Amino acid sequence: VSRSFEQALTEAKLPRIRLHDLRHTHATLALQAGIHPKVVSERLGHATISITLDTYSHAIPAMQEEAAEKIAGLVFAASLSLFALSSHRAVAFPALVAAGWGMVTLIAPANTLVQSIVPDELRGRVMSLFSLVLLGMMPLGSLLVGILAGTIGTPAAVALSGGALGISIL
Repeated sequence: VSRSFEQALTEAKLPRIRLHDLRHTHATLALQAGIHPKVVSERLGHATISITLDTYSHAIPAMQEEAAEKIAGLVFAASLSLFALSSHRAVAFPALVAAGWGMVTLIAPANTLVQSIVPDELRGRVMSLFSLVLLGMMPLGSLLVGILAGTIGTPAAVALSGGALGISIL
């Protein structure tokens, strides 16, 4: 099989790679696409999932970042809803702090990403546009929640907003 593969590469004038390299590419792409490591492990025929995770740990950091962003979003959504529905300061204050942490944790990676991919000479302009779009959309969201609050009440509108955010993250 390997010889046939090498011959096909030569005939197609493609760079020489080992057939086994395709196996590694498949596993890496599968993990980066969010396929559960147990499924990848079974497809590769590994005896245990730890073999897969040890071998392909380089594919995991992106998954860790994605998981952290999802968790931050869910914390923000749940905390916002809890804050809106709470009537005691002992519950409302920690919920508000957690909502603030979740919001900052969601925005910071986007800010970092924009700054890291934009060339130095354009960074100021792009960051200004990023801030304008981010801050410019807030009044629209506030207007929509305000209209909803006039209909169903402020606590319910804020809790519903948190719930909608949580659903969109899942």
